[in-house]
Amino acid sequence: MAPKVSVVITTLDRLAFLGEAVASVAAQDDVAHELIVVDHGSSDGTREWLAGRDDFLALSAERDPTRSRSANISIARNAGLERARGDHVWFLDDDDRMRPGALAALSGALDEQPAAVAAVGARMRFGEGIVGGRIAHPLRRVVRDVGPELLLGWGWVPSQALCRASVLRQVGCWRDDVRRSEDADMWLRIAARGPVILAPETVVDYRVHPAQVRYAPDAVRDELSRPYVAQLAGGDRSRGEVLRAAGRRWERAIVAFDDGDYRDALRATVDGALRAPLLLRSPVTGPAATRMIVRSALRSWGPTRRWVESRPAPQAGERPRRGTGFLS
Repeated sequence: MAPKVSVVITTLDRLAFLGEAVASVAAQDDVAHELIVVDHGSSDGTREWLAGRDDFLALSAERDPTRSRSANISIARNAGLERARGDHVWFLDDDDRMRPGALAALSGALDEQPAAVAAVGARMRFGEGIVGGRIAHPLRRVVRDVGPELLLGWGWVPSQALCRASVLRQVGCWRDDVRRSEDADMWLRIAARGPVILAPETVVDYRVHPAQVRYAPDAVRDELSRPYVAQLAGGDRSRGEVLRAAGRRWERAIVAFDDGDYRDALRATVDGALRAPLLLRSPVTGPAATRMIVRSALRSWGPTRRWVESRPAPQAGERPRRGTGFLS
């Protein structure tokens, strides 16, 4: 019997994490599924480890040293997609862990919404020395066109999404000519095909560690957004350009806050919201943008900044006390 879901893990020199990712998929016993692991050039013993496993399909995709990291990941994902037999495909990163019941939650959501192109659950941050917590995500099910939010700079990681295989193939699979942000490109292309389900269930443990690529928005997202904006008709195209301009401000705010420039983070968020009120109104971006304004404002004025700084910092693995999560 063909599986309902195909889970594709691409990996490169992360044997220390890969076993956890594979085990988390094996624990999904409530939905018929298959696992495909694609190694693209590991030299840390991953190939040997995969050769000793017979409980899933292991593939090899040659890594091209002249291509970018994103391009090589896309090549590996396409190799897995080519062999996938499921109606739906989940691209799990090799350093993340699927939560129990995740496949059932998102595949069930897609069954209930046949017009939807993908279902996206919530993710929980974890890692060594990391203060854990649920990353901003709707607390109730939302089914909507997420194109506007994508133009605002919002998005999801592949590990938290289940996509229809037919839609992935219709849009041309993963592009290997995108030098970075290959996932942002994919989400824009599939979002143009139909609505996306935002499911409230937490479906993946998202590992944070030093080897990850730091969020650093640049002109690439503008470049990737142009085809999507260009196909919008009439006034929608003008609105798309406004949303993208607001998105640039929001992306600047995220970087500014991480760099400790709280006043710039506050200015950029407010400016983005004035350009596109959807930034605050949307159930997708609104909670994160509102939280950014509160956190930045508290840290921009002397008395409240000293109050925030005087509070004991949460310890690694500890979740913020109820009612104080907006501080961290």
